Amino acid sequence: MRKAVLVLAVGVSACAPGQSDRGNPARGEQRFGEIGCNGCHTVAGVGGMVGPDLTRVASVPLREQGRWSSPRAYLEESIRAPQAYLVPGYPGDMPSAAQLGLSDPDIGDLVAYLLTLR
Repeated sequence: MRKAVLVLAVGVSACAPGQSDRGNPARGEQRFGEIGCNGCHTVAGVGGMVGPDLTRVASVPLREQGRWSSPRAYLEESIRAPQAYLVPGYPGDMPSAAQLGLSDPDIGDLVAYLLTLR
């Protein structure tokens, strides 16, 4: 019986999303600078003013994020297809993930970083 429980626990943990599946915030912060996101977006008073201030983006109430079910979904779509929803008052000049050459892991890392901004 004990072996069966252990096998089940190992199997479940192998299927559970981990940090690699959800992105790495440290890598995301690094990519944020490398890609030049801070040229348009402000975080903690540093960066450009062309795009929305992202200082507390993970704390924005879902009702203000529109149709998304979670901050993660909102941020991921904002990176993949930034023209899908424009924050009022901003021009919508952000390039898409494809235009920036971002991979799925890059996007996961960026989202993980942005989710730390509370």
